[in-house]
Amino acid sequence: MGTRIITGIVALCMVAFFLTFRGWAADLMLIAFLLVAQWEVLTALKSKYPKIGRWPVYIFGILLLPAFLWKGLTGAVILLSACLVAQMTCALFEGRSVDNIIAGSFTLLYPSFPFAFLIALNHWPDYWVGLYGLLIAVAGSSICDIGAYFTGTFIGKHKLCPEISPKKTVEGAVGGFVWNLIFCMGVGYFAQGAGIPLWHFAILAVLSSLAGELGDLAASQIKRFCGIKDYGKVFPGHGGVMDRFDGIVFNAVAVFGYFTLFLL
Repeated sequence: MGTRIITGIVALCMVAFFLTFRGWAADLMLIAFLLVAQWEVLTALKSKYPKIGRWPVYIFGILLLPAFLWKGLTGAVILLSACLVAQMTCALFEGRSVDNIIAGSFTLLYPSFPFAFLIALNHWPDYWVGLYGLLIAVAGSSICDIGAYFTGTFIGKHKLCPEISPKKTVEGAVGGFVWNLIFCMGVGYFAQGAGIPLWHFAILAVLSSLAGELGDLAASQIKRFCGIKDYGKVFPGHGGVMDRFDGIVFNAVAVFGYFTLFLL
């Protein structure tokens, strides 16, 4: 427990740094996390797919920021398409089976591509609106996790999805949502100065809580499939980067989508 708490405090400091300095510092931090997350997922899947293609995945991670700065999300999509083509082309010459090709292509879609939406929120045209989006996608996901953990620990009785994540409870999920709702409404209170009505943040609380929970379960399902407990050991007591970013990558897509459709 002590290790988890210390690591949690360090992680919160990193989130605070990320949200405070934004710009290039945040971009580089995201790319660093992306490359580690790619390595973790590829390493996990290699136990099932020994010939999984790694280099097209890493190339995407290295070139994502230049592609985004060049043409925004359009550049990221072009890069993704090129890396998918490279993944299949390399497989032709290396004699990989279809399942190895699919696994490598999957890793380009998860966890790789959702990081483009975090970068997009970091470069949102309105600085403050982008900050509110990042707060919900990144900090909101962590607060939801913390709320779910403590609520589930003390009053959790009904299993949420035992075949995928035995420790998750319905009570924990509800508790995480309540914590996230309070946080999102707090963000919304300050966001009214930017002309964003408070009710948008009530919807975002529901959307981000659901996306975060689904992201957590999706990551757990992959870990169970690969026969591992954690993706890595970057965060002692918490696991790897993907053990912390599992909800964030889903959240980033949900928050960016909502902001683009209703707040742009």
